[in-house]
Formats: sequence, structure tokens, C-alpha cells
Amino acid sequence: MTLLTNMNPLLPLDGYFALTDWLEIPNLRQRALAHVSWWIQRRVFRLERPEPPASPHERRIFLIYGALAATYISVTLALFAAFVVGWARVTLGGVGALGAIVALGLMLRHSLVTWSRTLVLTTRTHRAAWKRGLRSPVAVVLTLSVLVMALVIPWPLTSSGTVNEFGDYWSTMGSQDLGIYPAQQKAEVLNWIASGSNYQVVQSAGTWTVQCARPGAAWVLF
Repeated sequence: MTLLTNMNPLLPLDGYFALTDWLEIPNLRQRALAHVSWWIQRRVFRLERPEPPASPHERRIFLIYGALAATYISVTLALFAAFVVGWARVTLGGVGALGAIVALGLMLRHSLVTWSRTLVLTTRTHRAAWKRGLRSPVAVVLTLSVLVMALVIPWPLTSSGTVNEFGDYWSTMGSQDLGIYPAQQKAEVLNWIASGSNYQVVQSAGTWTVQCARPGAAWVLF
């Protein structure tokens, strides 16, 4: 495991330095991440940013390596954050989870502040264009259509929960895979069993026989 970690070129370890020597590109990681950051701000947020210096060959390498490194970092941080918050919640409850979130936010404060500023700058830069777009007839029609659909289409209400079976394999409440409706539901709710002829309600002690083969005998007793 240690050998695989050291050979991972996405981490600044032996594999990374071997890759930089082979490509003959110094500071590959820093330059690639900076290039990907510029590409996102330029292509996604439409901000006018000067492109970091790079040759056409380096640009292709930066985009590929930077995208892989950024994805690897994001997935690793997400898994780490989920583990820490989950452990803190189980151990210390809601207060522990909140403390873990605050601690993670402090650890990542530089990146959070940088991208928050990018979002604010994007909003200020394109606010006028967005307002003009919102006033267009097409935008108004689309907005009204979405509102009408939200009011007309029924939205199912769901809630999280757990399955707790009481062990009766032949009951709908006892087995989610096979469960069959009990006799009382078949008779009184679904009307699958004729009242008064196919079943009998027992209200006193005695000996009772269920025999389907005999004409006139009760199918079920309850």
C-alpha cells in the first residue's frame, strides 16, 4: 500500500517527481492546478483572466493532469469530510458534527474564500446581462411554465425510515419480499373472501376446523 501511494503521480511523492522529470516540466502540480483554475474561471464563470504562461504542449498536459489532480483532491477531501463528520456525529451527537464542519471549514478557508470571491465577482460582472435575460419573453414563458407545473403536478412526499419486521413471513408487515395480505384484510377490506360464507369470526372458546374440500366449510377463521 505504501509503495502504491508513493508511486501515485497525483500526490507530491516519488511518482509525481518521476513524472515531472520525465515530462521535463518543473512545478507541474502547482502550474497545472493554476491552469485548471484559470480555465474554470474563463470558461465556466466567463471572467476575463490572463492565461498563465504555457506552451501549447504544456497547456494540454496542464489541463489533463490538473483535471485529474483536482478530481482526486476533491474526492479525497469529500470522503475524509464524510468520515470525520459521521464519526463526530456518532460520538458527540449534533454538536460534534457541527464542530467537525467548522474545523473542516477552517482547514479549507483559503480555497473557500477564493472561490467565494470568484462567485461574487461573477455575479457582479454578469448581473446586467442576467437581468436583461430574465426580462426576455422566452425567460418569462419558461418561468411561468415551471411555476404552473410545480403547482399542477403532484409531488410525492417521502420520509426516511427503516424496515422493522416482526418475523411473520406470510404477513405484509412481516416480510417485505413475499408478504401476503392477512385473512381479515382479504375479507373486510379487499372483499376477496365472501362475508358470511367463506370465513367465520370466532368470539368464543371451542374447537374449529378449516377444511376447504368440504362444501360449506369456512376458508378462514379469525
